Amino acid sequence: MKTIRVWLSAMMIPFLMGGSFLALAAPQTALAEGASGSCTGEGVLLGFPAWYRGIMLNDGDNCKINNNLGLSTIIWAVGLNVLDIALMIVGYLSAGYVIYGGFLLMTSRGKPEYISEGQTTVRNALIGLAISFGSVAVVNFVFGGIVK
Repeated sequence: MKTIRVWLSAMMIPFLMGGSFLALAAPQTALAEGASGSCTGEGVLLGFPAWYRGIMLNDGDNCKINNNLGLSTIIWAVGLNVLDIALMIVGYLSAGYVIYGGFLLMTSRGKPEYISEGQTTVRNALIGLAISFGSVAVVNFVFGGIVK
């Protein structure tokens, strides 16, 4: 019975913390198709940019591709947007592995092999997270230089 109580309390902590983090999240305005600003493609879902970020124009009621950019600029912009999305996915996955490694550490019960496995998982995930953040910064820097 005590083990069940410990497991339930250990499972309640992430749910309670998750709710507090969701309460602090900034709300995003939902725009109808064709509304002002809906063509930008900034922060559509979980902070992911849209693949068309930086190449669309708002032409009254329509969104259309900016033909003044040139084909090579449009191809580079779409490629960098897709790369940015992939790197953000890697960042979310590595954050999940940090949580998983912490769970391994919490449930190791003092066994050295489980402790070392949890530490290795957390260390590798933090290295991946740092590489992902750096890569996203470089991609956004290059994107800012290509699409103005």
